Amino acid sequence: MDHSAGDEFEGLDDMDMDHSAGDHDSKMFRTLNCNLNSTFHLEDDAPCTPWSDSDFDLSQKVVIPCGTCVSTADLAGTLTLPYGLDIQGRLLMDNLDPLTVKTPFVTNQGVLSIPNMNTAITYPPRLEIAMTGIDDVFLHPHEENAHACDLATGCDLSNRAIVVAGGRLDVTAWPSEGCKAWTRIRSVGSSVGASDSYDTLTVDDPGVAQCWGVGAELLIASETGSRTDSKVAIIQSVDLETGTFTFAESISPLLTSTLEGAGGGDNFAVEVALLSRNVVFRTEDEIDSGDGDLPGHMVVTHTSNEGHEQILEGVRIVNFGQTGTLGKYPMHFHMCGDSQGAVVRKNSITDSKQRCVVVHGSHNVTIEDNVAYNTMGHCYFLEDGNEQDNSFVRNFASNTEPLPIEFQLRPEDSDHRPSSYWISNPQNRYVGNVAAGSAMFGFWIELRQHLIGNARENGLTMNPMKMELTLFDGNVAHSNEGDGFSSYEFSYSGNPDYQIRYSNLRSFRNMGIGAKFFHSHYMTIDGGVFSDNRWDLLIMRGNKIIVDSALIMGYSPEFRAVVAARGSVGTTKHCVMDGITIRWQLNDFSHSTMSGAMYKDVEFRHFEEALCASHAMELERVKGTHPSQLVLSGLVWGTGTSSSTSKTKFHLCTSNNEEIKDVFWEDADGSLNQVN
Repeated sequence: MDHSAGDEFEGLDDMDMDHSAGDHDSKMFRTLNCNLNSTFHLEDDAPCTPWSDSDFDLSQKVVIPCGTCVSTADLAGTLTLPYGLDIQGRLLMDNLDPLTVKTPFVTNQGVLSIPNMNTAITYPPRLEIAMTGIDDVFLHPHEENAHACDLATGCDLSNRAIVVAGGRLDVTAWPSEGCKAWTRIRSVGSSVGASDSYDTLTVDDPGVAQCWGVGAELLIASETGSRTDSKVAIIQSVDLETGTFTFAESISPLLTSTLEGAGGGDNFAVEVALLSRNVVFRTEDEIDSGDGDLPGHMVVTHTSNEGHEQILEGVRIVNFGQTGTLGKYPMHFHMCGDSQGAVVRKNSITDSKQRCVVVHGSHNVTIEDNVAYNTMGHCYFLEDGNEQDNSFVRNFASNTEPLPIEFQLRPEDSDHRPSSYWISNPQNRYVGNVAAGSAMFGFWIELRQHLIGNARENGLTMNPMKMELTLFDGNVAHSNEGDGFSSYEFSYSGNPDYQIRYSNLRSFRNMGIGAKFFHSHYMTIDGGVFSDNRWDLLIMRGNKIIVDSALIMGYSPEFRAVVAARGSVGTTKHCVMDGITIRWQLNDFSHSTMSGAMYKDVEFRHFEEALCASHAMELERVKGTHPSQLVLSGLVWGTGTSSSTSKTKFHLCTSNNEEIKDVFWEDADGSLNQVN
């Protein structure tokens, strides 16, 4: 697809669209010509002037002049820039000794380069940029981009801002390309022989031991139905050969949801993520303005990919995101149009006061292998619904907290019911991501028939509800206190020409529903594991739905082992009700065009052993919902769901209570009456 920076959509259809930055070309920042003619723009080894030789006057804003390069290699300790930093040329932050730069703002109209200078991530960080001050900042850009801001007042950046306006982020601070930001846990142990706690942890990918160093913080995901059961640990020592980490303090209770543990295995082993980084962007102190906190924020604004392949890699962003202020997030692509080549990779976002990574009016951004922990509002976020061809790959989120409703940014926003991944346009890629503990939803597809925000105000038209889902494969949702996956409350339907396909979703130990599909037509759930949720699958108003080769479990032996090991009820376990719940409408049978749902090669296990009266399949009549008919084929009634207790297979009592006496279904191959 062609992603342009224009301001109009014409002749659009639902499948092939010309994408806009959602704003006028006159507001776009361009690469400064004085930098295009400089060797430093493309050559990392070009000579740079040491900071101490540059004779900057710190009693005013420090400007790195266009066409020049300055290096911080000679600096250490604390550098205070009380009037801010404006990069018009190139700033190379290649210091080896720890350096903290305190500044009220950083504006980047040139190049900000932060290379990797370490072999492992340890403590303390090599470089910290600490945001200070409370006064709003106004950018008066270089004369080549004077058109992009009001000539009198400049562009309002709010406060504590890191802003890329026509410049380039060249931040490659991750130690090794092959080292992951998170992995799954193979086993845990105790160096003192304790049976109810652990202080060693061995990872599934021992390669991470090469770059997860002593003093770094690790996050261990929850293994229960509550996000609050996640843990943070400090690395005391590392075994490089085995990938075993020893912690400074023991952790209890004992974790069993590992690849080798009784509560885990391949389906249910939880994750460990690295929170620390050698480069940190943080807020120096937290200030309450009366309207909310004033942490920092970072944005790439109105900057297309023309000469600007933005790279942000290997940074910890702490206490960013300005509560209740629109557009002020930890990392934000704002109205950039085609951003082909832009990468946000292997960063850590912690203690965010508003969202995590926000893509707004921008396309072709890659968000990959990032870690988010203890954040407020929706985390990985598409803002207006016109954002397309972005890739969210192998990201991780835990402890996604609600944004108080009094700080709701727009009438359409729903951050008080947060999701780790908020999807407002299906023409994006979601592969291998993990939502490991949200106050509400893990993944939330919340589509509308129209755009919202700037896109709608600028007259752009698009119906995300009628667009094909590009790719949703191998994602994981667990320990969410609402639903693991939801498409409620707006519908999402394909059409007769294609099926919406959700592949290999694993959703388990969520306090709500494993996956909830509302008013969804022409949809396939392909494979996947759904287990130990309040309800595993809930399908409302579904037509032409296929559930193929999924594993549905009630109260699994693995979760039973977690409950036994933890020795408490509380948030550890919950009442498992049904595997698949289908809600349908009384008059559905009069709709001859409805074909309902097909369940084929689906395996049900462990419904006899559930904590409550559980059933593999439940048919409910709820006003305004359907499908009308079911086709069953190749069903497998596995361990704990035997033919001798047929009530664990189907439950029709709700329908009976609605005075529906006759229910018909088709058992296509006799698998409904299968004898174990």
